[in-house]
Amino acid sequence: VHSGTENVVTDVMTLLGSGNVGIGTNSPSSQLHLSKAGGTLIKLGTSNNTSEIEAREVGGGQSLVLSSVNSADHLVIDGSGNSIFAGDVVVNGGNLGVGMTPTEVLDIKTTSGDCRMRLDAPSGSDTEVKFFNAGAAQYTIGHDDASDEFRIATTNVEDPMLSFTKSKNATFAGQA
Repeated sequence: VHSGTENVVTDVMTLLGSGNVGIGTNSPSSQLHLSKAGGTLIKLGTSNNTSEIEAREVGGGQSLVLSSVNSADHLVIDGSGNSIFAGDVVVNGGNLGVGMTPTEVLDIKTTSGDCRMRLDAPSGSDTEVKFFNAGAAQYTIGHDDASDEFRIATTNVEDPMLSFTKSKNATFAGQA
């Protein structure tokens, strides 16, 4: 398929005998091969133009973008495999950042007020943060549901080294 005037003709779409179709390329290497220098390459949208999926350049690199019209991008996956989600959640080289680009496995930052994490288990279940070394649990901090105590423990909160009650009493296992 060609476009142009009577003196200048440009190929805009190529159909090869193999069935490969190219738009923006004369040598399509797949069933549908789209090529464009800069800007948005592919845009799929809803009939009322409220949501779209785009393959486009973001910051000079190739990206896959999920967005809503008149809104910030909801998900950007850049050419290096890094992801940025709406709400400032960033996945970078296997690290997760909330409110920031991560430099550690998990980085959380707030721009105003207190920075809090929430762990919420169903009734009858413990809520724990476990610390591992070489794949083996070493220490645990958390809430033991059965005793309603906050505990510092070895592999789980059922084996406490130090326990705190809501009435501000502490119990040591062993010597202090």
